[in-house]
Amino acid sequence: MLKYTAWIGRDNTIDFILQSGAPLKTLLSTDMILITKYGFTYKGLEYNSDTHPAQCDKSDEDAVIKFRPGLITEISPGVPSDLTTPGHDAACELLIYSQVNPQGLVWGPQFKLTMKQD
Repeated sequence: MLKYTAWIGRDNTIDFILQSGAPLKTLLSTDMILITKYGFTYKGLEYNSDTHPAQCDKSDEDAVIKFRPGLITEISPGVPSDLTTPGHDAACELLIYSQVNPQGLVWGPQFKLTMKQD
């Protein structure tokens, strides 16, 4: 399982290159354009490009999705504290929404995210 660390209040990015098929191939820009929303789960809550557009970015040409979890204020400690204890690993899922999958689908394996404070 991939593990990432983000520092609360910092502009850390987590980048995902979207691939599919066997063997794996990077998605084409024509496929990326079909994505209507993207996000990730953290401790049971979803953070996505609709609710946090300034902390999410997508490059259709490179098939890259980026998140800046350290700048999502809801992930900061104490909001609520039972869901956002800093330094605790949480299993996360990458979610991709499209016209074909309007309810979203989990893309790839889970990853771990640790939120730390300075």
